Amino acid sequence: MKSRGPFPALAVLAVLFAALPPAVPGQSSPDWAYRDIIPGGHQGPVSALSYQEGRILSAGEDGFFEIWNSRTRAAELRFQVSPYRINALALRPGKPEICFAENDGLGLYRISVWDFRKRTNIFTLRFRDPITYINYSAGGGFLIVARSGRTGLVFIHPETGELLQSPPDLRGLVNFAATGRSERNMMVYLAGGVLSYWDLRFGNETGRFEVPPHISSAVMFGNNRFFAGIDPRGLVVIDAVSGNELARDSSIPGGSVLSAAEGTEFICLVKDGETPELYRFAINSIGGLVLRERRSLPRELSAVTAAAFAGGAALGSAGGGVWLADQDGEAPLTIKTQEPIVEAAVSGSSLAFITKGNLLGFIPLDYFQLDALDSLELEQNGGYTRITSFPGTADYFLLWQTGNTRLPPLIRPAEGGASSFTLQNLVLRFPLRSTAVFGKKALFLDSAGSMSVLSLDTAAKTDRLDFSFSSIGSMDAAFINSDTVILGRSGVSGNSPFLKINVVTGETVPLPYPSSAGARVYRGASGAIYAAA
Repeated sequence: MKSRGPFPALAVLAVLFAALPPAVPGQSSPDWAYRDIIPGGHQGPVSALSYQEGRILSAGEDGFFEIWNSRTRAAELRFQVSPYRINALALRPGKPEICFAENDGLGLYRISVWDFRKRTNIFTLRFRDPITYINYSAGGGFLIVARSGRTGLVFIHPETGELLQSPPDLRGLVNFAATGRSERNMMVYLAGGVLSYWDLRFGNETGRFEVPPHISSAVMFGNNRFFAGIDPRGLVVIDAVSGNELARDSSIPGGSVLSAAEGTEFICLVKDGETPELYRFAINSIGGLVLRERRSLPRELSAVTAAAFAGGAALGSAGGGVWLADQDGEAPLTIKTQEPIVEAAVSGSSLAFITKGNLLGFIPLDYFQLDALDSLELEQNGGYTRITSFPGTADYFLLWQTGNTRLPPLIRPAEGGASSFTLQNLVLRFPLRSTAVFGKKALFLDSAGSMSVLSLDTAAKTDRLDFSFSSIGSMDAAFINSDTVILGRSGVSGNSPFLKINVVTGETVPLPYPSSAGARVYRGASGAIYAAA
């Protein structure tokens, strides 16, 4: 079981910091960690990019936000801002604040605003419809949000999340919106093919132009003079003052381009075929489209998912990395290869974790002690995939798995495996579904609905079967106290969704609740019982 070996401490710590407490009382801020550690990249596609003062800001479908240094060409900071995928981001002008559009893929849509220097959430708002566009006003005075299921826009206070007065008569699906510097006027692009201009002081439309419909990857540049994007016929550039079409390049295929802009220039990435190409365009003094550069990119960038103008082109990939294409060539920004953690639990003063690569490790919960370590000792997890905590001060963990009955659960202390022992009196005919520990007792529920309660003696490394019970449709179980457990189960055939069981006398008490199933039960640290029905 123990194929032990040194593992770079920094590679694991960077993964753990997002889940650990921000500091130990009385000690200084752990900002040292981010100076010494190069984080890993996104786990999955990069969904949005922005650029600010030498830093590239990225968000991914993994729900993480990351900052990259364009000078050192390396990742600097990575932390989780959402449990869901992030679709878009918007940076507040003049502030270290950023807004994310999120969704869980199952009908939950929301925005969250963060101070990324302090790594704190400012507010989060939930919406009923998918969010198609977010942007801050030019001075950061308000946040602009568009939704696919509704017409018009929603204006939001950038610090409180309060809904503000929005143009009441704005109709149509909005793909793009931007204000002037005074924030008194706004230009809106409607997917049906309209540039609409608004006076925000009075909430009325002051003008509109018919333009090509279905423009995507839209950008404004040249001091808000030019509006460019990709429609089904290719690249199109529009004079935002007159609504006239200034230029078109049909050689750039529709639907395959990401664009970003700065000054009077903008970039396009063409992903038509195996070899992607990067175009850099500019608008000259007479409004003509000028091709400044065209270059082939490495094949790894055929799966680019986001772009930003960062002195060159910052490109996010489907693999989770960020590339920088500038006058020095194209290269991925540096990340530290890390081992994702898939299971973790705390007992006493220790934290145990299992990695995606089937490694098991233990670290002190006071992670400032890790500053003196050069490496962490990790071992093969022996087939165990789940960890259950021991309440109280003991640094013991229960290791188990849900795949089969051939591997009995293991009691393992944090300080070493010599005191570990497997449970001998737990008879398993079906794989385990859930476990719980309270005091010196452990509870096990298998997939057939059979529950067992064992008494544990960690000093003697022994266990004893005290109680067993079976109920068809059992889904989860937890201790209420050392003598009583609560069972969550399917409510079919007249069963109550929750059942209280005395493991000393065998007495059962149904707990009526208007639901079809008690899906999850959990005992909190305070002794309160929580359930999902």
